Amino acid sequence: MYGNTLNESYEKTYTNDNDSTIKAELDNWYKINIVDKNLEHYIADSGFCNDRSLYNGDGFSSSGDTYFGGYQRYMEHAPTLICPRQNDLFTVDNSDGNQDLIYPIGLITVDELLLSGMFEGIYNKLAYTYSSASYWTMSPSRFVSTNATAQEFLLHSDGFANYYWAVDIRQGIRPVINLAADVEITGGIGTKNSPFVVK
Repeated sequence: MYGNTLNESYEKTYTNDNDSTIKAELDNWYKINIVDKNLEHYIADSGFCNDRSLYNGDGFSSSGDTYFGGYQRYMEHAPTLICPRQNDLFTVDNSDGNQDLIYPIGLITVDELLLSGMFEGIYNKLAYTYSSASYWTMSPSRFVSTNATAQEFLLHSDGFANYYWAVDIRQGIRPVINLAADVEITGGIGTKNSPFVVK
């Protein structure tokens, strides 16, 4: 989600007033595959971190490039599962986050890719996060002011995480949901041909 795009301030730019194109697709998927099938009781509202904390730059002006927190952790190989800002932890009702979601669904983060072994320059097709089709994460990497390009992390089909892909490039997405703590998995390995079997 995003706020005012008129370059007025960091606070106005990163409010959660508008849905991104991907969020609209995720909400539609969730309604069809979870809500309409009466499966919501299996899902936890634990949140999804769209970390827009600043590593370098002011985050809104055209006076220089902005680098976000995920970029720093990517370069330093220092992933975390702690979301730095409450406004960036997207939840439905969970007060630990911003409570701006309609449904508890998101995308994988660059930190999760790093934890699975996906680093720049390291090709890893054995990681569970690998896919033969490139797909977006929900982690912003930087905004390049010289050509007004927003860049997002993605998992490249060659088997590594990458930070310099402009968001106007078509790539896949992989919806992510969190199962409730009391859900029992009784079979499957979590792939398309062998999905998890939930008791």
